[in-house]
Amino acid sequence: MARSTKYAAIPALMTLLLLVGCHTGNRHSHFESHPKAVASPFKFVWGGDLIHYDAFDQYIWDTNWDEVFIEFSAYDFIGEFCVEIYDGVGDLVFADTYFGVGGDLFVSTQTKLGYSGNWVIEINSFDLTGDVQLTLD
Repeated sequence: MARSTKYAAIPALMTLLLLVGCHTGNRHSHFESHPKAVASPFKFVWGGDLIHYDAFDQYIWDTNWDEVFIEFSAYDFIGEFCVEIYDGVGDLVFADTYFGVGGDLFVSTQTKLGYSGNWVIEINSFDLTGDVQLTLD
């Protein structure tokens, strides 16, 4: 009898989740929901439907890119969202802060030219509420 391929993608999915790398958080409200982060060499996605999320999150993203497009979308967005991105040699290639007071926000931009390798993505959230997503690709 042939082995089923129904679960063949599970090891690949687990590898994809592990590619996100290091995550540290040092401030968390007891009322929060937690964002999810997923990465591949060509895409990094962070987000979730958050309630009073207050944290510093840091991720290491092993990417082949030397410049990426950034999309930030937030619906019913309240709070402050700060993001800094460092390239494979540790140079700051992007930094911005977004503030929400209950509306929707969509920002599309890109990083400066940098070097591929282990990029560091630092996200500082202050009382963040809403359906929030950050995509790098």
